[in-house]
Amino acid sequence: MLHFFNKKKKDDKGQPNSGRERAECFDCGVPEGDTHWNGCDKEICPFCLGQLISCGCCNEKLGLIDTQKYDESTDYLPPEIYKSGFTEEQASRWSAILEEKGRIPFILYPHFCAKCGKLWPDFFRVPDEEWERYIQPDMRDAIICKECFDFIKQVIKGADERSKK
Repeated sequence: MLHFFNKKKKDDKGQPNSGRERAECFDCGVPEGDTHWNGCDKEICPFCLGQLISCGCCNEKLGLIDTQKYDESTDYLPPEIYKSGFTEEQASRWSAILEEKGRIPFILYPHFCAKCGKLWPDFFRVPDEEWERYIQPDMRDAIICKECFDFIKQVIKGADERSKK
């Protein structure tokens, strides 16, 4: 089960919240509307929209990548940067670049099943071939709960069996 955020709060009647209570980031604890703490796993890069701590935008924007001088063993970075990270000056420049672009504030957007609408379904895994067999192409990037996946699989298998008769 994957739970990344403090999202299952209940109101005083034991009902799930309306989505209008300020959630907190599970990783760094900031409330919605604030920017993540530096180094938070959940912060989104304002340049590529990937995970900020693992994208390469910082190296690109600071001009550290040199494919002529360095090789893939250091991700084309100077070995001292690859081994030890940014200098204080580089970290300060990267911070200024982020601030100028505009860091993306934390807002919790709910996950829900695209078929039944179940809020915060548990994630599960199936082999890619199975997902592609039973989930139509335009829905393959959507979240489908396990119960709906099993239902879809059952009805498609049933239709296949009926067509063979």
